[in-house]
Amino acid sequence: MPDLSYLTLEELYQKFQNNEIGKKKVTALLSGRIVKGKKIKNLNEIFDFYKLFALNPEQKYSILSSLIPPSKNEMIREKAYRLIIQNYFERCKERLKYTLIYESKFRVICAIHTELSKKNCDDALKLIEILEKRFSWKHSSLYDVNTKEAMGLGIIELLFGGVGIGVTEPCALEECCINFTTENSHVVSLYANQVTIPLLEILSLFPKLKSLILEMGSTNEITSLDNLERLEHLEITYSCLSEIKNLENLKNLKTLIFNGNQIKKIENLESLVNLEKLEIEENQIKAIENLENLKNLKHLALAENQISEIKGLEKNTKLELLALSGNDIKEIKGLNHLTELKELFLGENKITEIQGLDDLSNLSILDLEKNLIHEIKGIDNLANLKKINLNDNQIPKRIIEKIKNPNNAQDFVAYSRYKDYRKLDNWK
Repeated sequence: MPDLSYLTLEELYQKFQNNEIGKKKVTALLSGRIVKGKKIKNLNEIFDFYKLFALNPEQKYSILSSLIPPSKNEMIREKAYRLIIQNYFERCKERLKYTLIYESKFRVICAIHTELSKKNCDDALKLIEILEKRFSWKHSSLYDVNTKEAMGLGIIELLFGGVGIGVTEPCALEECCINFTTENSHVVSLYANQVTIPLLEILSLFPKLKSLILEMGSTNEITSLDNLERLEHLEITYSCLSEIKNLENLKNLKTLIFNGNQIKKIENLESLVNLEKLEIEENQIKAIENLENLKNLKHLALAENQISEIKGLEKNTKLELLALSGNDIKEIKGLNHLTELKELFLGENKITEIQGLDDLSNLSILDLEKNLIHEIKGIDNLANLKKINLNDNQIPKRIIEKIKNPNNAQDFVAYSRYKDYRKLDNWK
């Protein structure tokens, strides 16, 4: 028999379909590749092909069983357990009892819990109870939270190597790897950094969460938030998110922050009608769009993106703060209807002229630093302006010197109203 180890998975599968190689040889080759696989992408491909091969149930179960001992790679074990529970639950119940008592890997525990929760049968519930007894006794008494949520805290503790988690005030959350606050025996706020995807699966155990802050992790997809209907504050920052989705049930959300990700488009926010604060800074967004339903929005921050035009804000008339610094904007427009606007940040763009601000009488802060502005005008009607930043523009020094008090924004307004530029030298 020729050496087939060099074949790609596609080639291997094709030969199997063409009856060029049999099930026994395929089983051996595929099992070997799964065991040797290291990169997550390769593992995903191998398991996908595993599902395609028409091996009999006994062969499949034999392969999967060989992949779950503690000595194997944690990611391989996670995927193997998922497939075993999905397809061979009746056969693996006794083995799962042992695993749930002694397993020490967070990723594996999360996978088993998630798959058992989908089974909706008495045997699966009994296995979940083993997890509850194992993980909840310490946290239910120590932090006064109910059994299921205490189990969730215990499982999460595994993620951080058993170093412990603790209750804290919200203002101190950033000091710890993971922390939470409670209210009436329920976890209502949870903070974690260095977040992995399995952590999201455990969040279903905390249905009373009002605030969830996850940062500096490897999360690339928003999952497992469907039952967090009480959530009011959600932050997933400095992770790997590339798409906004799966937020439909979070209708009570008031604050949503996705700073420091890889998001390319504002989308799938239609149901968040109570949202008041939206921040998607330091991403890859090219346009302001799909905000029509967010009529209660007061704070919108889209700094450090790739936006070239101010538009798409026609329905957001309650906006009080708009931050678009660090984009590719060349012209100030599309703002006249935002009469409630108090703070406007347009620094580090390519703006050449101050214009389009005539109706923003409530504006108190205007930041236009690091643009291409060469003239002080267009701010005549800003009677409530308290701070203005025009640093690092192209305004002649001789003009700046004629401002009575550069620290007083109203002196800039007064200068803007001085229309007779032929008599600039007489300005005092």
